[in-house]
Amino acid sequence: MVSGNIIELGSGEGYGIRVLASYATKYLAIDKFDTQLPGVANIEFRKMMLPSLAGIEDNSFDFAVSFQVIEHIKMTGSS
Repeated sequence: MVSGNIIELGSGEGYGIRVLASYATKYLAIDKFDTQLPGVANIEFRKMMLPSLAGIEDNSFDFAVSFQVIEHIKMTGSS
């Protein structure tokens, strides 16, 4: 089901890339830590903190994915 331009938020070690990049026209991986990614032409990596997506144009991706990041989300206002 996934195709076209894909953005992965919190790419980490590259699990999503290994699974999905072959289906993508363009694959943008974002993480707060530098990551060694496979040297594939359609993959780009950007080091940045989330939730800021500065420099990324609105509506420029067909799919947004995020794997194994829920444990890093801080809950606020919960009792």
